[in-house]
Amino acid sequence: YVSIYAAYLYDSVKLYAWALDKLLRQEPSPLTDEQIYEVASNGTKIIETIIQNRTYKSITGSTIKIDQSGDSEGNFSVVAWKPAKHSYINNNRTIICNYHMIPVAYFQQGPDDIP
Repeated sequence: YVSIYAAYLYDSVKLYAWALDKLLRQEPSPLTDEQIYEVASNGTKIIETIIQNRTYKSITGSTIKIDQSGDSEGNFSVVAWKPAKHSYINNNRTIICNYHMIPVAYFQQGPDDIP
């Protein structure tokens, strides 16, 4: 079991690293330690870079959209335990599964949705 908070932390670090990389590529080369420190510690610039109407794929599998206000909204699926015939081979034995998690609904925000 992995806590959802670990996934949120992973996504946060990934977004920070993406924004930092983007900003460092805009700096004149070669980069000095001072330049890297200045860019990496400029939280305002990092956040501005992240919230430029961007979407990203979360480690949880959902697609997350960040709007100009910094608000995020994900696209999620609802799954249900439903009957479904499926079999697979494990250690030379055929395993038959009569139930599976199957998507039954999708929630996606479109570009013109009302907030």
